[in-house]
Amino acid sequence: MLNEGQIKYLETMLEAKKAVIKPFNPKGLEVAYKIIAQIKAVEPDLKVMLLGSLPLKISGQEDIDISVFCERSKWPNHLDNLKKLFGEPNRNTQSAVKWEFKREEFGVGVLLADPNSQVTKDQVKLFIYLKIIQSFCANMSKLKRVLRVYHIKNTKKVNTSFLIKF
Repeated sequence: MLNEGQIKYLETMLEAKKAVIKPFNPKGLEVAYKIIAQIKAVEPDLKVMLLGSLPLKISGQEDIDISVFCERSKWPNHLDNLKKLFGEPNRNTQSAVKWEFKREEFGVGVLLADPNSQVTKDQVKLFIYLKIIQSFCANMSKLKRVLRVYHIKNTKKVNTSFLIKF
């Protein structure tokens, strides 16, 4: 079930705009890390996190989603530095300020987000869940490769033990 903030955000999207899903492109990580380094150079005390499909190394819209976390009351202390890097923001809401631009062939979204807002908490929580699931799938795949020559009873026992631990 979508919350009120998610519904409002979806209402801002253009109905006719299509999402084009492309395979993971490792060049996007290079570009993202350069942008993060630029942010950290001017705002070393702020937490910066790469979100979305890119850090998961999965197919996506070939975009870069970077969140910079700062309590809303402290935004005025940091906005000037971020404006020097990215220009005027494209969007300003109660929970975030967003810059959208192109860097090399990638669409980039940099969000100055209040870590205490529910929208931000939900986005980070979802990303962490996806990382856990991704890790789980990778470990399960490794386990199955090892177990491919084991007796079925032993395989099921090890699989079950792994799932319980995970």
